[in-house]
Amino acid sequence: MHIKENKVGTVHVISLSGRLDAQNAPLLDNRTSTTISEGTTHIVLDMEKVDYISSSGLRAIVSIVKSCREKKGDCRIANLQPAVYNILELGGFENIIQIFESTETAVSSFRDR
Repeated sequence: MHIKENKVGTVHVISLSGRLDAQNAPLLDNRTSTTISEGTTHIVLDMEKVDYISSSGLRAIVSIVKSCREKKGDCRIANLQPAVYNILELGGFENIIQIFESTETAVSSFRDR
């Protein structure tokens, strides 16, 4: 998995590519833990290039959301592939985290609050 990061105003956009599985989920968790501990609590996960997510990847997302919300922030997901969206939908994640069709609308949602 590759992780690319950039800031859009106060929002930290993390673009992922590859598989979000047991091997790669700890890498994402470590990177976001550092980001959150440094005070950035508005995060968008751009998952346009993620073609697979396992239960470990789902746990990593829940951990990120929880950490952000504990610090009065939040996390959003953008650009899901249909297969990955189906897994999130089956797990009821649309009730836990906001899912957007584009990174831009996910970033904008933080300004609309």
